[in-house]
Amino acid sequence: MVKAENKKTDKKETLLEKTESISSGFKSSYLILFIIFVVISLSFVAYKRNAAWKDDLQLWGDVIGKSLNKARGYNNLGMTYYEQGQSNEAFKAYMTALRLKPDIPHVHYNLGLFYQEQGKLYKAIEEYRIVLQLKPDYPDAHNNLGNVYYNQGQIEEAKKEYISALRLKPDHPDAHNNLGNVYANQGQMDEAIKEFLTALKLGLNNAALHYNMGNAYKRQDLNEEAIREFELALKLRPDFSPAHEAIESLRRKFQTP
Repeated sequence: MVKAENKKTDKKETLLEKTESISSGFKSSYLILFIIFVVISLSFVAYKRNAAWKDDLQLWGDVIGKSLNKARGYNNLGMTYYEQGQSNEAFKAYMTALRLKPDIPHVHYNLGLFYQEQGKLYKAIEEYRIVLQLKPDYPDAHNNLGNVYYNQGQIEEAKKEYISALRLKPDHPDAHNNLGNVYANQGQMDEAIKEFLTALKLGLNNAALHYNMGNAYKRQDLNEEAIREFELALKLRPDFSPAHEAIESLRRKFQTP
């Protein structure tokens, strides 16, 4: 009886082993199928993205070929190149647009962005000023011009441009954030936090904004609030090293020896 029971047990164990082996085989098959599906899906997304980009290039190529308003076509062609990271091709398209029609504010604005990205700040200032001569009510041009001034250390000039942008568009979140940086630079922390909170309410929610708020709270010795904002910055962008460093600095400050 014992042997019989053992034989039954052996059969059960063998069956279990076979079942586990089959189950493992199914799992492996499912895993392979899942990986294939993911690869195919990602390839399809990449294909669609590349197809959309090619469609845009073809679209604006057709506009340039058929439309009387070729300058607009070259501007939009330049924007398509710019969005794909082909800055030099974008620059060529913008310059062609300006040769055809020199007084288009949007083309000068796009050129300003190009020069700003290239670190050619004086050229960027020149383009943004041309934009504002052609179209004084262009809030983004005021905001970007303010950014260039700020990066050059011309804080008061930057402040004027941010305020001008907000007069034209009071719900401009970037201008509120940037104006907050000006106030923080000038030691006006209450005003800075007010601007940062307004930017947040208007939908701006990125690591830089929370980092800015964290610094403002830190300078007011509101350390819990500061750490909270730095942690939010890292949640949005885990590789944001300034927020890591700020948190570590605060924690070291309050560690007991």
